[in-house]
Amino acid sequence: MTVLDKIFSFLGKYKVVSKILFYLLLVFLAFQNLMFFDYVAYRMAFAIVILLLAFFTAFPFSIFDKPIDKKHKIYALFLAIPLMFIFIFFNIGMRDPVYFIRLYTDNAFNTFKLIASLFCDLILAYWIGLSLSLSLFEKYKDRIIKLALVIGALGFINVMYLPLDSYIANINDFEFTVRNFIFYFVAFYISIVIVFTLSLARLKDKVFNVIYKILLAISVGSLIQYLFMNKHLPYLGLTDKTTVWDVPVLIINTLIWILIFVAVFLLPKLLKKDFDRAGNISSALILAYHFVSLVILLVLAPANAYSIKVQYFFDTKGQYTVSNNENVIVIIFDAYDNRMAKSDYLSNPELYDGLNDFTMYTNTVSVFDSTVTSVNQFVGGCDFDNTLGLEEWLDSGWESDRTKSFYNSMHDAGYKCNCYNFDLPMVEKGYGKLDNIVKYDEPRELTVGYFDVNKYFDDFEALSFYRTMPYLVKNLISFAFNENTFHFYVVYDEVDRGYYYNQEYINHQKYVTIDDNVMMVNHLNGLHTPCDLEVESKNCFIIMNNLIDQFKELGIYDNSTIIFMSDHGSHRQYVNSDGSSPLFIVKKPNESHDKILLDHSQISLEDFMGTIAVNAGLPDPEKYGTSIYDFEGVTDRVRYTYERVYDSDYPMVYSKGHLPYMIKYNAYAKYVILKDAEEIKGINPFEDDIEILPMKEYFG
Repeated sequence: MTVLDKIFSFLGKYKVVSKILFYLLLVFLAFQNLMFFDYVAYRMAFAIVILLLAFFTAFPFSIFDKPIDKKHKIYALFLAIPLMFIFIFFNIGMRDPVYFIRLYTDNAFNTFKLIASLFCDLILAYWIGLSLSLSLFEKYKDRIIKLALVIGALGFINVMYLPLDSYIANINDFEFTVRNFIFYFVAFYISIVIVFTLSLARLKDKVFNVIYKILLAISVGSLIQYLFMNKHLPYLGLTDKTTVWDVPVLIINTLIWILIFVAVFLLPKLLKKDFDRAGNISSALILAYHFVSLVILLVLAPANAYSIKVQYFFDTKGQYTVSNNENVIVIIFDAYDNRMAKSDYLSNPELYDGLNDFTMYTNTVSVFDSTVTSVNQFVGGCDFDNTLGLEEWLDSGWESDRTKSFYNSMHDAGYKCNCYNFDLPMVEKGYGKLDNIVKYDEPRELTVGYFDVNKYFDDFEALSFYRTMPYLVKNLISFAFNENTFHFYVVYDEVDRGYYYNQEYINHQKYVTIDDNVMMVNHLNGLHTPCDLEVESKNCFIIMNNLIDQFKELGIYDNSTIIFMSDHGSHRQYVNSDGSSPLFIVKKPNESHDKILLDHSQISLEDFMGTIAVNAGLPDPEKYGTSIYDFEGVTDRVRYTYERVYDSDYPMVYSKGHLPYMIKYNAYAKYVILKDAEEIKGINPFEDDIEILPMKEYFG
């Protein structure tokens, strides 16, 4: 009689069905993502371990204690066939099948990866059938207890505690709740403990002892690493490739790990029969410590860990609405740098054929080098102040007399002021100023229509393993993580997000007109990394020309101010340049000429509000700051731009906008721009003539 026969015997005639359901549930919960093991390094390692276990289990020269007889092999084979189809169904069915097939059949290498993954699934199903078909508890009870404790402790650290710790410590970053993923993680954790415990229990004595000691050493080392030794990192986080170049620290960290392994392997000789008890107690204490810590985290977690409620939100119904009368239309292409625009102009001048009536400003400076800070600066009037935290900084702009007066004047002039930007902490601050920000009478809980739990699992499990790895392993493994890694795509049933990505915007519905004047600021993906810069640049020009054609058809082109701009230039870490040189192309009402004009005036995005005031015909536009038209012919303007940097002379800062584990910045490098915005390209921000200003709180 097998283990499952005994477990389900009390169910009588339902035991066969129950056993089958148990197999299917276990396989699905534990390994439904295995097909995507090539995404991150730890999944590749996990898949290799599974294949090795399966290989050694299935053949006569097994490292396992009891040979597999013919009956069990046949039993497992019949079990493996339906499990194989279950793997395929859930791996493909949980995602868009069309996208999946296109992704894995677009070239020979991807097709090979698909075949290899399917083969891995087949071997895995066969191995599970072999492992669960043997009566293990009768002979290996003590081993199963030892393995369950040590695998349970190590798995709980990486699969349960650290992902929840990262989530709750940064709760304000996320638009989903614990309820959206906790059961998935619990099921995965339990499945891993069961499958690996039952499988490894059959190892031959010498092999079992070595594997058990390795697991125990890794469990102890992981605890010590993430609690005490990660402080030597320049920041507790991930970059495109995290390395620790401090050789003494690297050596000390490696020696500590070696010492942990040596101690665990020598303890059996010192403790003899008491080693098993000591190992079980150690694993149980580690497991208990993290379980209690997790319970405390969950109990003390803020309310938004369990319920996402909103009172203010962007209404996107008017995203394609313009005025029959006067318009100020601003399209923001994220990260579109003037260098790219100039390159396009020189290499593909035909791209600009539809922009004959526009003027391109070639010497533009942004105040900040990130979207959050930049858009709040020029739309909300939030000027640079490194002494303020996020809430204070937002209030300094949106609640200022200048910003309130600007939007009051726009409304008095008959303008609907709409902004479509879905990544900014401006929703509540802009209420009463931006007309498409709506307020519920009472905070309303949002219902998640779709949550990409697979992406969350991949990213946070990899992050957890990163936190527990010794420095040496951190240096050897490249994690493809950056600021874009932790963007979780959550779709709520009640919220229309509008269009943000270039291709989506290209395929949007036709614009319609209303009688009210319209000021519209629409933030699009533009050239934001990661992307194919050449392809997305062409998409941006397609958007520009499509809009111009539509506005001409609607008869509103001539009386409209149209601005195509960027919130900042390219980020230094991607293209080895500063982020201070954004695109800025503008057409005033009734402006017309034979070809696009190039204007080298020394302008800045701090001129934005004043420029809108001039073009909208507001009285006394100088009240809202300088405009781009104030600097025609000026050659001695001093402009400032602030680039985020990390300076070891200053402490790490708290973040409400990103995970602490990925913060690369705790200060600003203040650049003084005297002539051309491109003059600072490649300059080391830590040269003597660059002022470094500490941050109070990171929110870029």
